[in-house]
Amino acid sequence: MKGVHIAAALFALAAPVLAQTATPMAFPHIRDTPEILDQDARTEALNAQVNKTNAEIQARNDARQAQYMAAQADYAQAKAEHDAAVATQIAAAQKAEADYAKAKAAWAARVAACQAGDRKACAPAAAKAG
Repeated sequence: MKGVHIAAALFALAAPVLAQTATPMAFPHIRDTPEILDQDARTEALNAQVNKTNAEIQARNDARQAQYMAAQADYAQAKAEHDAAVATQIAAAQKAEADYAKAKAAWAARVAACQAGDRKACAPAAAKAG
């Protein structure tokens, strides 16, 4: 316990010393030195150059992006036109196939009728049309 009392007494004596605050020292403004001012000027010049280069690169990228988007739109338009042309060709081919199947079925029916003894069905289809 004796050690605790000694520590408390020392702390009580040291408290006023610890409570004192040091007066801040006046520091010269570092930014006022010629070397720092020169560095600041060079830094600003380099930053301006970097910003200019970045702006040029951004402008090039924007132009290329616009070209890309225009090419995409042209491609989409060409693809839509191609798809429409293909659809038209497919529809025409399907109609031709259907017309052929219909004509073939009519021809097969006439052949069957002719073979069954219907002499009118034996005449060529062109003679019947007239």
